[in-house]
Parts: sequence; structure tokens; C-alpha cells
Amino acid sequence: MSHSPASSSNGSPATGAAGPIRSALESFFETSGWPVDAVERPRPALQSEFEGEDDTWMCYAIALEEAEQALFYSVYPEAIPRDRLGAVAEFITRVNFDLPIGNFELGFDTGELRMKTSIDVADDSISVPLVRNLVTANVVVMNRYVAALRRVAFDHERPEDVLRDMR
Repeated sequence: MSHSPASSSNGSPATGAAGPIRSALESFFETSGWPVDAVERPRPALQSEFEGEDDTWMCYAIALEEAEQALFYSVYPEAIPRDRLGAVAEFITRVNFDLPIGNFELGFDTGELRMKTSIDVADDSISVPLVRNLVTANVVVMNRYVAALRRVAFDHERPEDVLRDMR
């Protein structure tokens, strides 16, 4: 598994006044040698591409300074076809039930599928090791399930059969 630049920019996040959460996110990516780009949509985030064992997907790190939270998303590389939303929803519900950290989310209007991990640092402080844990938990889970998600979404396999094959 590896990460690669999300675009042809210089890979450096935008500079300027950043709160402690954004600074910790930027420090993690910098010390990890993981190139990121600052993006502003749908909200300010650090964006990068991650190459897993079976696929490549976009990742977004978001600092919610006022809420004292950090979010990390791995976004499945393709929109889920409308006729497979129910099967994929069943699959991720079954997976989410056993996940100790994070969860899969599915946008029924857009077909966007993503893995989310988050941390709340209210009454505490954020650190690069906490960010590392946040990011690692996310990409490890996405990497584990990305091929299985493809089987359910695009190969029209039944969620329970795919999960049984994974055990």
C-alpha cells in the first residue's frame, strides 16, 4: 500500500493560519512523506490519493477546529450504481456492525461510498501519533474491503456470500 500525489501541484498544503488540528494533520502528512493538496470543496481539506493492494482511492483529512474534531475519509473510486445501492447498503451495514473504529457511509443520492474515521480532542490535545492512528485505521479498513465492495457493487454478488468468502 502506498500513497501518491493527488494532482500535479507541488504536494504542499496551503500555508496560512491553521489551528492545532489542521497543523497536526499537515505535520503527519509531511513527516510521513505523504503528498497532499489543500482543497476547498466541499469544505477545506487535505486531499491525497492512496494506492491499496486492490485499488486506488482519494483520501480527505478535515480539521473541524471549533468542534475540536478531525475527520479522515477514504472515498471509493467509483459511484455505486443506483440498482446496487441496496446491496451495498446491506454489505456495509454488516461490516459496520463489527468495526471497532470508523464506519462506511453511503450517499443514496450520489452513490458516493466512503470510509470515515474521526477523533474528538475536546479537553485534550491532538498529536501526530493520534493522527497516524486515525489515518491508519481508515486506510487499513478500506483496503480490506475495497475488492469485496467491487464484487457487491459491480459483479452483482450477494453481500452475505462475499462476506462469507472473506472469513
